[in-house]
Amino acid sequence: AVQANLTQIESDIAQIPQPSAYVTQTWRSGTQWYRRWSNGWIEQGGHGSGNTCTFPIVFRNTNYTFVVQHSSGYNSHPDWVACYENRTNRKTSTTGITTYENNSGWDWYACGY
Repeated sequence: AVQANLTQIESDIAQIPQPSAYVTQTWRSGTQWYRRWSNGWIEQGGHGSGNTCTFPIVFRNTNYTFVVQHSSGYNSHPDWVACYENRTNRKTSTTGITTYENNSGWDWYACGY
């Protein structure tokens, strides 16, 4: 009876879908964070300022997705402020940011291999 129950339990466990990828490492320090996945995928983000975004984890190549959003708190005329990636400065460890407000801050997210 015990062996039959064990066999049934093993069969039931084998039916549980297994994820094709799963998070293997996470990190957070201040506003910076990342998640590393079992298949090599990397997600990372945070808050920055200035003209360079430095990634906590280096990507394998420059084919990553990068999103940046102005977030300095300037609200007098938010339509006057903007920031965007200066893609000509894209590297595996950093990318350039162009802003239209002195000392502006921005939030960013990047993902890729």
